[in-house]
Amino acid sequence: MGFFPTVFWESYSYSKIWQSRFDSAVRAGRTEFWSSMVSGSEQQESVRVSSAEHHQGAAEKQTARQELAVDFIRHGIAEEPRPEVEDAFRALTDEGRKRCRKVARQLKNMGWRWDLLLTSPLVRARQTAEIFLDENLAEAVEVFEPLAPGGSFADLVRWQAEREPLASLALVGHQPDLSLWVQAAVGLNPANAHAITLKKAGLAQVRFAEGRIDYRQGSLTLLLSPKVVLR
Repeated sequence: MGFFPTVFWESYSYSKIWQSRFDSAVRAGRTEFWSSMVSGSEQQESVRVSSAEHHQGAAEKQTARQELAVDFIRHGIAEEPRPEVEDAFRALTDEGRKRCRKVARQLKNMGWRWDLLLTSPLVRARQTAEIFLDENLAEAVEVFEPLAPGGSFADLVRWQAEREPLASLALVGHQPDLSLWVQAAVGLNPANAHAITLKKAGLAQVRFAEGRIDYRQGSLTLLLSPKVVLR
């Protein structure tokens, strides 16, 4: 089942992000630990297990799962719609390019790097992806047609099933589609397209504990606006 935390970790250093993940694993380990115990003297004996053993067990379990982190990124600020310009060809504004560049550099400083970056075929999304690639945040960029407006999360599920395993992945797309994809991943009702709000050049991170993208299998661990990233 998906997990939707009530508090988002809006971290300002990569070490804090990893600490949040580690603490969550420890809490999960404790829950399993206590559920396996019996009442009475045996339970009292169990509390003698050291905190270090809890941490070690949680870390080993996390490694074995081959967790996959997926960042859902909204394109940067784009030109306003105009009758003479098709929506697919609207480009980033100068401000949009500058903000995307600042966000990309800050993410790089915080330790971000993806095995692969998928982008919508629309110009504004491709330009956003190119800026992230230029800042050396990804090994490669591929155009993924389902990231265009109206695409389905099911297409991403099928795509991953045919690929070699990845440790990290980023997607550059549009609203409200990205919010709907995140909601599908963590098990939220898709009827409310605004349950998760992504600002332009902002991102939402979903982690899949078993390394498999699927419905209701993810945990939303980060929801970052550009203002938060650039603080």
